[in-house]
Amino acid sequence: MDPRRPHLRGTPREPVRSRLAVGQPVLLPLDLPGALAVRAAVPDVRMVLLIPPGCAPEPPVAAAFDHVLTHDLTDRVADELVGLLGSSYLAPSQPQLRG
Repeated sequence: MDPRRPHLRGTPREPVRSRLAVGQPVLLPLDLPGALAVRAAVPDVRMVLLIPPGCAPEPPVAAAFDHVLTHDLTDRVADELVGLLGSSYLAPSQPQLRG
């Protein structure tokens, strides 16, 4: 850890770059400054802002994102995220049991 920056936080770049290099999507839970830092580092990134029901982001905040989703129903939001990412990335690793 750099003693000049004792509170350095963030996401390691190499795992993110490795996934992107093979065409896999990456979901990162970020606060607004983190999202803006990612946008600055990777200008063509697709950013999604999740907001709680009844809240509206300030227009400049909403403008920094490509999509704004209201997190009212988890299943609905998950479906929308899958649609944005492409369902082929989210195929289950094990077959689902039926019956």
